[in-house]
Amino acid sequence: MSLMVLSLACVGFFLVQMACPHTGGQDKTFLFARPSAVVPQGGHVTLRCYYRDGLNNFTNFTLYKDDRSHVPIFHSRIFQESFLMGPVTPAHAGTYRCRGSYPHSPTEWSALSDPLAIMVTGVHRKPSLLALPGPLVKSGETVTLQCSSDTVFGHFFLHSEMLWFCHSLPLCVVSSQ
Repeated sequence: MSLMVLSLACVGFFLVQMACPHTGGQDKTFLFARPSAVVPQGGHVTLRCYYRDGLNNFTNFTLYKDDRSHVPIFHSRIFQESFLMGPVTPAHAGTYRCRGSYPHSPTEWSALSDPLAIMVTGVHRKPSLLALPGPLVKSGETVTLQCSSDTVFGHFFLHSEMLWFCHSLPLCVVSSQ
C-alpha cells in the first residue's frame, strides 16, 4: 500500500512540475537586438534571448514589453531561437525583456532579462545641429554643439560616426532647455 502511495506521489510531483514550470534559473539572462536596438521606421530587428554571459541562446523564449506584460500581439507565443520584428512602427518602440526555457530542462524558465530599449527612428523630421562659435575649431578651443528641432524633445543624443574618435570625446545626454 505504501508503495502505491509513493508511486502516486511521484506521478503527482511530475505532473505538477509540467503544469507549473519552475522559474528564476540562476543564469543571467540577456536580450540582444541585431543589428541594433535603434531601428529605422519600416526596418527590421532580430531579438535573441541568451544566458551564461551571452554565450548560449535559449531555444525557446517569451517576450515582455514595458510593464512586464506579454506583448499583446505575441501573447502566449513561445519563440524559437530568434524573433524577427518588422516592419517596425512607432508602436514597436519601448522596453522589452525576455525569459527563456533551458534546453536541458524545458519546464524550467529563466529569470527576466534586464530591459532592452527598442527605439524607432524616422518618426519625426531630423533635428538640426549647429556648432558655436563655428564648425572650425582649433585644438584646445571649446565648441558648443546645439541641437534643435521643430518637435519638442526632452533629450537629444549626440552620435559620432568616427568610432576611433568617440572614446576620447566625453559625450553625454543633454536635456533640452
